[in-house]
Amino acid sequence: MSDRIPVDPPTSDTRRDRVERAVFAQLQTMRMADRLDAVVPAAARPRRAWLFAGMGALAAATVAVIIFAIRPPAETAVAEHTDTTPSRVVTPVGGTSQFTVGDAVIIATSDTNVEVKRGADGGTTLVVARGSVDCDVPPRGNRPPFHVIAGEVSVEVVGTRFTVTRTPAARVDVARGKVRVKAPGGTWLVAAGESWTPQVTALRTEDPAPAPTPMVEPMIEIDQTPAPAPAPAPVPAPVVAAPSPHVAYQAAVRLASTDPAKAAKAYRAIANGKGADAALALMDLASLVEKTDRDGALAACDEYLRRFAHGANVEDVTWLRIDLLRTAGRRDEARAAAVEYLRQFPNGTFAGDAARMRD
Repeated sequence: MSDRIPVDPPTSDTRRDRVERAVFAQLQTMRMADRLDAVVPAAARPRRAWLFAGMGALAAATVAVIIFAIRPPAETAVAEHTDTTPSRVVTPVGGTSQFTVGDAVIIATSDTNVEVKRGADGGTTLVVARGSVDCDVPPRGNRPPFHVIAGEVSVEVVGTRFTVTRTPAARVDVARGKVRVKAPGGTWLVAAGESWTPQVTALRTEDPAPAPTPMVEPMIEIDQTPAPAPAPAPVPAPVVAAPSPHVAYQAAVRLASTDPAKAAKAYRAIANGKGADAALALMDLASLVEKTDRDGALAACDEYLRRFAHGANVEDVTWLRIDLLRTAGRRDEARAAAVEYLRQFPNGTFAGDAARMRD
């Protein structure tokens, strides 16, 4: 038997099979030699020890050739990377969920719905539909950008730990570092220990009316003694202007976390007015009472959609109404409302959820 096994380059299945057959033949010969050792006297064994040792080494070398032959090419040996970043995170009431996006650690708190988008530049954008996300993000420097969007508010990370809440009005609280907040009213740099809410418009009071000029009676020239002038009219007290609807709305937002009952009354009073603040107050009222007065929350949603059909938060209120119908067990109404939502907002924030509810 030859000491060498011809091995062709492992470029085809036929050549690889030829190598395997040669190895198995060598292994069979070794097994036969072991059987002979059992019956051949020990004195005869040393003469053949070199032969079987060489055969064993040859078999081991051949096995190594097989391993090399069947190993896939280097460029295909690396496992394909799979991105495990979630595309959407939804937490139930009372629950939390922690996940990572690149070098950032995110905690989605109770009753939160957040979509995760990755850009072509490697940047990350979190779109908060509702709830709150706590973000711990290293300073960006040369790292890809990191943004959080809550309605019309955009938060750009400079390097910080911060929280963005949408209930549905946006709020930003910075624990460390700083963020850049962009909203319809402008751009703000918010530092550690500071919070941001929709900008409060300064209240400008009217100047009090000037005091009237005292009227002086004409002198009667009889005895050349002038008549005494009458006392000046009393100056009216200045009228203190009532807070503007925007200032009243900001006060109600702050009150919601400490006294929900008083906040609900304040929202209702503001909602009875007109303008953007009335619309925001009506939406916040529905969100505030959705857990304690579902019928009242539904009524507030219906009122908003009737009075402010072209308001800035129509999509949010529409989805809140669908969610209220679903949690109330009114599934047929919720399904019909989801179909209407998809008609109005085919690419909306909640389009995926609405499609699953429809189907």
